[in-house]
Amino acid sequence: MSGTEPVGEMTLLDSVTFPGEFDRVALLSDVHGNLPALEACLADVFDAEVDAIFFLGDLTWGPQPREVLDRTQSIGLPTGFVAGNAERAVVELANGSRQWESATGDWLVERHDRDGVQRIAAFPAALTVRTRGIGTIRLCHGSPRSDIELLTPATPTERIIDATRGLDTAAFAHGHTHLQYQREVNGLRIIAPGSVGIPYDAAVPGARWALVADDVTLRTSPYDIELAISAARAVDYPGLANYEKYLRTPPTLDEIVEDAEGREFAD
Repeated sequence: MSGTEPVGEMTLLDSVTFPGEFDRVALLSDVHGNLPALEACLADVFDAEVDAIFFLGDLTWGPQPREVLDRTQSIGLPTGFVAGNAERAVVELANGSRQWESATGDWLVERHDRDGVQRIAAFPAALTVRTRGIGTIRLCHGSPRSDIELLTPATPTERIIDATRGLDTAAFAHGHTHLQYQREVNGLRIIAPGSVGIPYDAAVPGARWALVADDVTLRTSPYDIELAISAARAVDYPGLANYEKYLRTPPTLDEIVEDAEGREFAD
């Protein structure tokens, strides 16, 4: 699905079941090509002694796409990936089915090169993961039915019910809105690990992620955001202005909720 509006009757995204059952799982989302943030996050993830790591989309759309992609595919633990709308955008730009209004799109396709595009094109739309602590979790980017649905702590119960109709897991985890939170709706647990690379509602700088064990713990991994900005500047990243702005002055929770709940879907 592309664009900002749902098309026709929406159903759950196809999900791939990840093999195995895990005691301790790390959930990371929206790295956005920020390698310094990812490295800080992974250091804490390894310290937490997890037995699997899962990425919830928008992994490479940012200043260090191939460096981030290569790092995440050499972790040494069971690792799963979900495609976000940014992965879809890179694939569509590479195959010519989509145009981008700025230089960022062409720059990202070139930086991924053919091998990188092929690798992210293989990411599934959703994953189902079995954990011993809280049960089975559906991993997605926007919502279980769309990679562009905007969910927040304020999303009405009725829309959550619509977005999860037919879902048979104990929980689902999502990214896309770059917010870190937990909530429960009609017995269904919602986990939003937040953004590793460009967290919103972030009074304290740092990469956001979630640890799933007997319970869910929302974590922050501090790192030097000036290092990330310098890395983006060094490669002449075309999206530097917005990247720098959002790292230094991220939107507040109220701003994100107002925008997301007003639009509901955004690519």
